[in-house]
Amino acid sequence: RLESDEVAWVGHAPEIGQMVAGLIGGNGAHIEMAKGAVAAIEFEGSIEPNGGNLLWMVDAKVLGA
Repeated sequence: RLESDEVAWVGHAPEIGQMVAGLIGGNGAHIEMAKGAVAAIEFEGSIEPNGGNLLWMVDAKVLGA
């Protein structure tokens, strides 16, 4: 169990998409993240599987990279 105000995580596909899906979705959730993509997930309390809300997700093209 992890408790913090802010956490940043960097990873590689497909694991990072699987992690995002596991944090925001239920069984069978699937997120594909392009290279350079960034996602913001908000939690009401502690950081737990299926407990987050996806606030936004953008890729490198949107960020101008």
